[in-house]
Amino acid sequence: MVEVLEDVVADAEMLAALRRLKAMGYRIALDDFTVSPRSSPLIQFADYIKLDYRALGEDGFAVQVRLLRRSDARLIAEKIESEAEFLWLYP
Repeated sequence: MVEVLEDVVADAEMLAALRRLKAMGYRIALDDFTVSPRSSPLIQFADYIKLDYRALGEDGFAVQVRLLRRSDARLIAEKIESEAEFLWLYP
């Protein structure tokens, strides 16, 4: 698996590299991801998208999940640090 950090620029070179890695059988995880015009091209390559609950907050997290729901990637919630947060995610 290859993890793509949040500060990676989704330029033509990066997208070509991800395409090659996928063709070689690697899985791609997008770390601390947020949907934006700059980051959206990366979604097509993602097997996993990690969302930072602490950084996004409840509202931001919910927005990101809604935007990513159509993606084939599995969403992973990071930094769930209390039972209340867990129950909010999995009522």
